[in-house]
Amino acid sequence: MSHARRHFLIHAGAVARQGSAAIFPGTHGAGKTTLVAYLVENGFEFFSDEVAALSYQTTSLEPFPRPLNIKAGSVGLLPTEGACLQIERYDQGAQTYEGRYALPPTARTAQGPARVRLVLFPQYIAGADTRLRKLPRSKAAVLLVNHAFNFKLDQAQGFDLVAALASRVPAYQLSYEKLPEALAVIENLLAESHSEIRESTMV
Repeated sequence: MSHARRHFLIHAGAVARQGSAAIFPGTHGAGKTTLVAYLVENGFEFFSDEVAALSYQTTSLEPFPRPLNIKAGSVGLLPTEGACLQIERYDQGAQTYEGRYALPPTARTAQGPARVRLVLFPQYIAGADTRLRKLPRSKAAVLLVNHAFNFKLDQAQGFDLVAALASRVPAYQLSYEKLPEALAVIENLLAESHSEIRESTMV
């Protein structure tokens, strides 16, 4: 990851709906994979649960699909009836790893780029109320750099991409426990983004 040159790579989950993408930068344990899996189960396209690959030329999000690595403790948070994700246990050598692999069907997996409309830094906290806080552009830019895999490889190009993204795309921090509430927040933020786009094209 740190040596990739074709795309700017951020440690983030990523999904899209109707051509509008949301990325979820975060460290291990932030709940990225569980959140992405839940969103995919609720109609979003799967781009990645671990790597948001952004084009240096357009800042568009490119698909980086791979099996979701769902921790055993998160499996019970996802729907089972009518689920599109086929969750399977897997082994590593002689020992069984307490986790699951899942891969969405082709119909739910992104086949092309999408424009990033939302940057959301999630944090799953057991027992927490759902809270959303908008970030200043400068803070969002710093956090994006901190979560990048390959920023040091080409800092000038990476800085230009992050600056363009932070100036154009709203960024938030979200703490939550209940996935349905997180889903509602994300849907509302993307709907607001669509409204702003329509208004700007009418001016």
